[in-house]
Amino acid sequence: MSRPILAVGKGRISTVRVTPGCIRLSTSRLAELGFIADAVALVSAEPGAVTFTLCESGLKCYKKLVKHARNNGLQLIQVRKCNTWLYMELTGVLARTAGFTSADAPDITAEHGLIKLRKPLS
Repeated sequence: MSRPILAVGKGRISTVRVTPGCIRLSTSRLAELGFIADAVALVSAEPGAVTFTLCESGLKCYKKLVKHARNNGLQLIQVRKCNTWLYMELTGVLARTAGFTSADAPDITAEHGLIKLRKPLS
């Protein structure tokens, strides 16, 4: 079962949806933060936290990113576009490592090129 666990933003709703093994971040503000359609983000996760970092483009940079991601247990994802919405979807081991559930309402901090999701302290 998927349900939004966060609704914030100006004008449009931003959501983080969590299903087993999947975290989906969608917002109209991704472009303002530098995460445009087809951009690549490097993702790191630890229990209770996920960090999305915008990466440089270009083939030489991409080869270095792939090597860096493999050596450090990170994941590369691409920003996708559906109609007018941009979204990023994290699946697999890193999504499970973060340990978010649909009952969580993560704290989000964002600046240009960086988005952090954290479980709130109980």
